[in-house]
Amino acid sequence: MQVFRQPFWKADASRMTLKPFIYISAIFLAIVANVACSDTFVFHPIIIIGPIMYLMIFPACLTQYFYLTFTDDELLIKNGVYTFWHREYKYSDITKISLSGGTGKVGPYIKVYTKNNPRYAWSYVIELVSTKDFPDLLDLMKSKNLPVETDKGFDYLVDRNFTRF
Repeated sequence: MQVFRQPFWKADASRMTLKPFIYISAIFLAIVANVACSDTFVFHPIIIIGPIMYLMIFPACLTQYFYLTFTDDELLIKNGVYTFWHREYKYSDITKISLSGGTGKVGPYIKVYTKNNPRYAWSYVIELVSTKDFPDLLDLMKSKNLPVETDKGFDYLVDRNFTRF
C-alpha cells in the first residue's frame, strides 16, 4: 500500500487561506470583546453578520484536502478533514486519470474516469498530496498500467519538483 499524504498545515491552502482567516477572526473577536466590555455598548445585530458569513465559508474551504492511497487493486481518494468522504476505484474499472495543475484559485486536482461513467468525473483537489511526491505518483500510476493524462500546469509542478538527479 502506497499513501501520498502530507500534514494538514503544510498544504498550500492551509498556509494561504485558513491561517489568515484564523488571525482575522481572532482580531475581530478581540475588537468585539473590547467594545462589549465598554460602558457605552449597545448591541447591534449587524455585528453577527461577519461571524455567520465566516462560519458558512469555513466548512467549504475544507473540501479540498484529499489525498491518495494505492492498494494492490484499488485507488482510494480520501478527504483528510471530512473522513467520511472517500471514493474507491478498482484499477480494472478506470479508463483514464486526468491530473491538472489547477488554477490560481484551486490547487492541483485529479479526475478519475471509469467504465460506468466515461464522460464525466468528479474533480478532487489533492491538496494533501505534496508536490514533491508528484513524480513518484506518476511513476506509480504508470507501474499500475493506469492511463494518465496531465496538463501543462501539472507537468510544470512535476518538472519543478523532479529531484532524482
